[in-house]
Order: sequence, then structure tokens, then C-alpha cells
Amino acid sequence: MKIIAIAGGSGAGKSTLTYELIDHHPNIFEVLHLDDYQKLRTESGLPRVKEVINFDHPDIINWSDMIRDIKALSKKQSVCIFTWGNRPDIDNSSITKRFERTMNPKEILIIDGYLSLWNSKLRPSYDRKYFLELTETERLKRRTKFLYSEYKNDVLIPMHNKYIEPTKNYADLIFDSNELSPAQIYTKVINDLQEKKLCKISADI
Repeated sequence: MKIIAIAGGSGAGKSTLTYELIDHHPNIFEVLHLDDYQKLRTESGLPRVKEVINFDHPDIINWSDMIRDIKALSKKQSVCIFTWGNRPDIDNSSITKRFERTMNPKEILIIDGYLSLWNSKLRPSYDRKYFLELTETERLKRRTKFLYSEYKNDVLIPMHNKYIEPTKNYADLIFDSNELSPAQIYTKVINDLQEKKLCKISADI
């Protein structure tokens, strides 16, 4: 199994790209979302800002569980995860808790998430690393849900600048979501995977 990472800030188009890949090649791609490994609100020691849980800090992710599941899939073992359902084209506002989903290993596993290039234990396992770039103005425009009115200034922007933006230095390719459409980025990723001999699939959509 090959593993690729799709990283970038909130609203940059990570999940849109992920599902372009999955929808056109469902037998090739599977995905693990970082959001599905966020610690529960009831757990102790969660990162906080102004007594509010900081969901944009690396410590909010249960990295050990994610690494465990990636290792199992790499060994061709199925894993059971609890997911929020991260499809960008579906309204998930009515989903109040994670639902169970069994994942089977496929040819390529996508690690989708804002911090997917942050963890130094994960990076060596990636066969290809992509970062989607978007201006701060557009990122804030696309993210409409905040825990409180100043969350974007207190948390989202500083966390992005400290933990997400620097990780583009680890990327093999950086795509500008301001200039490229989702279809164009999808095509570039497929062409790159073919060039690196990680898959044999068409970029036609």
C-alpha cells in the first residue's frame, strides 16, 4: 500500500481533492481524515484558549491511534474507525456524533488533514506529500463555523501560522488553490502519481 498526504489550511480544498480521487477511482483510493482522530471533548488535558478547546492545535489529535490504524492497513488488515463524515459536498450539520465505518486496505491511502505533514513520525511513511495553499482572506471566507466570535483571531490564524504553514516545506508539490480549480489540482496529482509510478490510472474526469 502506498500512502500520500494532502495538507493545507482550513478551506484550502483538501477534502475536495480527496473525494475527487476517491469518486473517480474508488477501487484505488481510501482515506483517513485527521478530524476523525480528534480527542473527545470529555478527555482531560485538551489544548485550550480562553478556556475553549483549541481544535487547531496538534495536541488535539490522537496520533497514536492514527499511526496504529495506518500500520494495520499497511499490513492489509481492515480497521474500524469512527468518522464525522467529511464530504465537502454534503451538509454534515445534522451529524452530532461520529458513526462507525470499516475500512479495507486499498492501493493508495490518503491522509487528509490540516496537520498531516506536521507529525515527524508520520512523514517518513508517505510516498508523496501535497500541500494546498490558499490566501488567509479566502480561508476565513470558506470557514464559516467558529466556537466563538474571536476564535479565528485567537486560534485559527496563529495556529495556521505556527503549525500548518511551515509544513509546506515538507511537501513534494504545492498547489495554489487561488489559481487552480479543483479539477486542475486533481489532474496534476494523478499525473504526478503516474510519473512517480505510484499508480496506473487515468486523469480523465
